[in-house]
Amino acid sequence: MDKAAPFPALRWSCFGGVLLGLTVALARLSHAFSYGSPMSERPITLFVALLFIAGLVYGTALVFGRGSGSSYGLVGWIFIIGLAMRLCYLGSTPILEDDYYRYLWDGAVTASGYSPYQHSPESVQLFERKVPDAVVDLGIESGEVLDRVNHPALSTIYPPVAQA
Repeated sequence: MDKAAPFPALRWSCFGGVLLGLTVALARLSHAFSYGSPMSERPITLFVALLFIAGLVYGTALVFGRGSGSSYGLVGWIFIIGLAMRLCYLGSTPILEDDYYRYLWDGAVTASGYSPYQHSPESVQLFERKVPDAVVDLGIESGEVLDRVNHPALSTIYPPVAQA
């Protein structure tokens, strides 16, 4: 039996554990980035430092993993760690990101049977005459979503595949 066999498993466990721990830290830190909070009060330096450390750990894992070959166990482990990292972000606040408001608005417009390419969020907010009443009503119902869409003067900039 190969005595070196446990070491790669231990090494991958350490890499995965550190990356998972950094993800938990980022998810907990995300609440300091709530929409509308002043940029000067956001812990951007800590955020960048955590991302930098995660990048170093990931890069180190790639270097150590080059000669280890692949196995179903390793691929499974990577999948499990990746899934756990994604689950850590459930309930977190998007950090330095507001595109999802645009996606929410565009999706609501599309689900209502209208094209998100026809009317800009700003035209809906200004109750322009060319905007159908149903879309104006949707804008009123959406509340803060419509208010937080970035570049509201533009109709959606996302292509149909991204919209889907």
